[in-house]
Amino acid sequence: MKIKSLFIALLALFLSAGGATAQSYYDYPSGYTFGANGHYGHPAGYDGWPGDTPQGTPGAPAGTPPNGGPGGDGYGSGDGGDGGDGYGSDDGGSGGDGGESGDYGGSGGDGGHGGHGDDGFFSGDDGGNGGDGGDGVDGGGDGGDGGDGGDGLFSGGEGGEGGEGGKKDGVPDPNSDNGDEGDDGDSHIYDFLAGVFDIVKLLAAIGLVV
Repeated sequence: MKIKSLFIALLALFLSAGGATAQSYYDYPSGYTFGANGHYGHPAGYDGWPGDTPQGTPGAPAGTPPNGGPGGDGYGSGDGGDGGDGYGSDDGGSGGDGGESGDYGGSGGDGGHGGHGDDGFFSGDDGGNGGDGGDGVDGGGDGGDGGDGGDGLFSGGEGGEGGEGGKKDGVPDPNSDNGDEGDDGDSHIYDFLAGVFDIVKLLAAIGLVV
């Protein structure tokens, strides 16, 4: 009974683990002006185009999808918009850079996260790089995390690089974090052999294997 309870607890922990959920095109209201700069009536810059924007959507920048677009710059004392998150499409798309704050105040927008690389039969695809945080008068935005590499039979894809944190008033901001590098994908054969090796060591420890 204790083993069953432990298994359920570990399964729940596994399912709840993972990085931040990527911002999707479908999370935004209809008519949202992706990547636009702030203005008098809306000082904050708008978030960049997400990497899952449908192909051929009017106004989307080149490379989107699967790359995220840059966030818009703030107006006055407005914050910069966050960069759009990249999405997986073979190799993961790159996250967009965060927008800069307005000239008189505000913080830079955060860089978008890189998309995860797709799993492949022989080898996994690489994760996308995170976008850089935007510069701001009051503080820089955080860099986006790199996407994880996909899994494959013989080799996994490489994790994407994290974006750099933005600057505060032109100098590095100690409160602006660089994004984390994505995890490399797994090799299924390597994992299988490593598991077999662990089992042999366990059997040897209890005297079943000489």
